[in-house]
Amino acid sequence: MANDINQKIKANWLKMADKWYVKKSWVRALMQLLGTCTLGVASAADAGLVTQIQNMQEDRLRAFFEELDKGNVALTDEIIKSENFLHAFFATTKASLNTRRKEKIRMFARKSSVTSTVTSSSATAANV
Repeated sequence: MANDINQKIKANWLKMADKWYVKKSWVRALMQLLGTCTLGVASAADAGLVTQIQNMQEDRLRAFFEELDKGNVALTDEIIKSENFLHAFFATTKASLNTRRKEKIRMFARKSSVTSTVTSSSATAANV
């Protein structure tokens, strides 16, 4: 139970760091500037934090795409170029990046509007 609480704290802290640190270039620039005054400690902290956030996002995307790959949905060029598919894909991907629980990320992939967009586009093409 304590381990689960520690993981939640770490995930929330990393999410906050991503929102308030990584996406604000002036804060990162200030941290790099402080690196010269702190004998590189601030620069090392910057690199470590950014690397940790990038690893977290890669894990989330990997889980999302692995679950999408399990589906039996064929993507054609027409579907991929459609506005509905692109909107659904980017919205679902963004939601997956902002979710820490792997089960929820996999659920997004299974129940996402990406797969429903593809299946509805396929059904429309079959009816034409």
